[in-house]
Amino acid sequence: MKYLLSMSARNEAESIADVISGFRLKAQEMGLVLQIHVVDDGSTDLTMARAISAGASMYRFQAPVGLAAAFNKELSLAVESGADYVIHIDADGQHSPYDLPKFIQKTLDGYDLILGNRLHIRPEFFADWQYHGNIFLSEVVSALIGKCITDSQTGYRVFSRALATAIRIKGTITYTQEQIVRAVHGSFSITEIPVLTYPRRYGTSRVVSDPLNYLACVFRDLQSLARELGLTLSRVPGATHAEDICGQV
Repeated sequence: MKYLLSMSARNEAESIADVISGFRLKAQEMGLVLQIHVVDDGSTDLTMARAISAGASMYRFQAPVGLAAAFNKELSLAVESGADYVIHIDADGQHSPYDLPKFIQKTLDGYDLILGNRLHIRPEFFADWQYHGNIFLSEVVSALIGKCITDSQTGYRVFSRALATAIRIKGTITYTQEQIVRAVHGSFSITEIPVLTYPRRYGTSRVVSDPLNYLACVFRDLQSLARELGLTLSRVPGATHAEDICGQV
């Protein structure tokens, strides 16, 4: 199997080299040779230089295009690379390379999309809005696809070349929920595994600088996606809506 480590980054110069070296070291311990691609989403710091110094291949947008567009570029590069599976991570250091063996085993089991579930326990550093917002959006996704997804926002995910080839993201805010819905709608196999998660050490998240606006925009994009795919939500998920699908979170 050929594996590609892929991430997009904007102004992550303080963390990106450590992220790359940590995953490369763990892969070497496992006998894996990783290709590493970074999509630079219009950084104004030394992200690109430090990623190249750490051994990554780069594609750079001159101006920021956002997570969804950057992820679509990752998908195109992944298909071009010839990798069998893409190990997608965030560049801020919140994901642990020690979870990599669990992901690799699931690829050997033949899954097309493996999600790293951060919410199997509540991360201590998650604010209330962050924790409950993640649960809410995961309930929406679960209701759309009729399958329990505990952490639909996770950036730590591994997916097959077939999935990367078949799916492109149409939303403008993020890719995380849409990839899951399209994967299940396209009859690709999906599973979750528990993972460690750490607080970012440097900078601030570009995704949730305005949490309420983020939730509203993602919910709008999911409604649009549901209409496109002919899916329906019989009711808007609330605190207990997904119990018939997921049980207690």
